[in-house]
Amino acid sequence: MAATTPGTASLPGRQRGPCPARGFTLLELLVAVTVLGAVILLALNGLRFGSRSWELQQTRAEHAAGIRVARDYLRRQLAQVVPHFVGRGAGERLVFDGEERSLRFVAAMSRGQRDGALYLFSLAPETTDTRTRLVLEYALLDPTADQLRTLPAERVVLMEDLQALQFAYFGPGKSGQRRRWHDAWPVDAGQLPRLVRLRLEVADQQAPLELSVALPLYDAGLERRGGG
Repeated sequence: MAATTPGTASLPGRQRGPCPARGFTLLELLVAVTVLGAVILLALNGLRFGSRSWELQQTRAEHAAGIRVARDYLRRQLAQVVPHFVGRGAGERLVFDGEERSLRFVAAMSRGQRDGALYLFSLAPETTDTRTRLVLEYALLDPTADQLRTLPAERVVLMEDLQALQFAYFGPGKSGQRRRWHDAWPVDAGQLPRLVRLRLEVADQQAPLELSVALPLYDAGLERRGGG
């Protein structure tokens, strides 16, 4: 009987061959799932942040565009101002009430609607809760009435989130005075100012907005009672 060398004999029931593949342990699976969850969470947060940034930029762009539209509208409308007088004799007065935070004037529609028609415009801030907005009211004027008479007014919100508003008026004020800037236009001036300046501070705007408009020049004697 042949002798076998120790270490070379096969054990009963065991076959030689490649070792089976080693699987993942429970700890390794838990670590992998945790890392994957963290990566997904970071990706979702980045997507959410990018979406919010885009929405914020879009809102700011729309807000800035709305401010530009309102500013251009005010510029065109103030350029249509006409001197309109009401009352008779000693009680005659010019309909132009310029205050530091509000303005009322008579003008034609800048869009050219209703040829020859005049409107009474009122521009002032309106505060609701904690927000302030710039509101424009306008009403068709009855040019034949001795007193100021209009049809029911319509209103338009020109700007939202208004933080500060200030009007100023340039002109002689009363006859014989030198031209200068006024915080309020004298009610007994009898003439229109030469310039109207509007200074606005709006939320999300880094610098105040300033608008200066030269009003049309009229001969007050020829324009009494709104005549052409």
